[in-house]
Amino acid sequence: MNADRPRTPNGRLPLRTLLSYGSSMIGLNGMLTMVGVHLLFFCTEVAHIGPRVVSLVMALAQVWDAITDPLMGYLSDRTPWKWGRRRPYILLASLPTAALFFCVFSPPTRLSAGGMSLFFAASLLLFYACRTVWDTPYSSLAPELTLDYDERTRVSGYQQVFGTLGDVLGTLAPVLLVGMFATPRTGWSVVVALVALVALGSALSTYVGTRENPRLGKASQLSLIESFRATFRNRPYRFLVLTSTLTGMSNYATIAVVRYVIKYWFRAPEMEKYFFGAFFVGVFLSIPLWVGITRRVGKKAAYIGTMLVYSVILWGIMGIGRGDHLLFGVLMVLAGAFNIGLWLIPGSIVPDIIEWDQLQVGERREGAYYGIWTLIRKAAIGGAYILIGLVLDGIGFEPGAAEQPAPVLLGMRALLGPVPSVLLLIGLVIFLKFPITKRVHQDMLRQLAEREG
Repeated sequence: MNADRPRTPNGRLPLRTLLSYGSSMIGLNGMLTMVGVHLLFFCTEVAHIGPRVVSLVMALAQVWDAITDPLMGYLSDRTPWKWGRRRPYILLASLPTAALFFCVFSPPTRLSAGGMSLFFAASLLLFYACRTVWDTPYSSLAPELTLDYDERTRVSGYQQVFGTLGDVLGTLAPVLLVGMFATPRTGWSVVVALVALVALGSALSTYVGTRENPRLGKASQLSLIESFRATFRNRPYRFLVLTSTLTGMSNYATIAVVRYVIKYWFRAPEMEKYFFGAFFVGVFLSIPLWVGITRRVGKKAAYIGTMLVYSVILWGIMGIGRGDHLLFGVLMVLAGAFNIGLWLIPGSIVPDIIEWDQLQVGERREGAYYGIWTLIRKAAIGGAYILIGLVLDGIGFEPGAAEQPAPVLLGMRALLGPVPSVLLLIGLVIFLKFPITKRVHQDMLRQLAEREG
């Protein structure tokens, strides 16, 4: 059997490979979700760093990522190590990534306000840089696991199962455990250390349990400039990049502001664990449904449908009263069910774009594409934080106050519902022109096979 074909007769990957590959998502998502959900809240309510400072540092982190992510993808494509182009980076980067993640949430207590801000900025920038060295090669490994159009949806499904476990860890661990310790700072330090250890174990599992495909793993011969030009000439990739940037900003805007809405609009911080739990119930129940729907209707139609329905769900938030906890819980289940589609479906589309590119340039450059792909996710976080930080500051949000004025409450609800909904609808319109379907992809594989003889 050819090394670049699916490794079982029916095209399905071994379960061990799927589990090992997906496991890294626990660590990657656990850390990134804790940053996305809790960092702004931690900085303003525990470390007493202003929301404007946090948003500016996050923006700076995305500028830094704009450099490191594509460069890491290019470096991974050209790595000639006998151990592979991807897996060694996963193992090497996991330890510094975990250590710097701990530093982000554990700033020294004796620093001045300026010193605290500088420590926070340095830790966050270095954390993102090291995470890039892990995340970009890891993501670039996916297209080598299988060339089958539908099996890639299954791979993405397993990634999202483990990614959701990481989301649960990053979201609920602080909510459930921080209060068990004498001080909030101590609680945060312990929780972050636990998440960091889980991340290390997940990286090791991926390194040990996966293998790179020697037939597809030839080092790229394009220069850096040629590689970037070829990447941005890829028409399907441009559509996916624009759409995913908007959906990512929508997603992280809701993530970053939901704790404020629960605390100040519903006045029920004790309900956080139930609301977040409802969200993840929707996620877990819907993952196998999305895999089946995508196989039936195709990736493009499934992605468009997800954006459309989720945008409608988000608008419903504006109609919820302060005491409608049950209704909000139901909406959180629905939000979780459609939110995961925004990650699962594009994750299965990117590998198909690799073959489109291979037809044009004559070689596979997974790292170049996933370098920009990981940049998109982080840029979406930065864009969401800039939006939220500036809006909260502009409408008069008072950190730590027992109550917030009516304009602030209205602004928080708008950031959780209508604003992300509009971003989704813009992304939907852009993606209508995406050209790759299952039939188009099968034709691309046929042409590549004929070219290789």
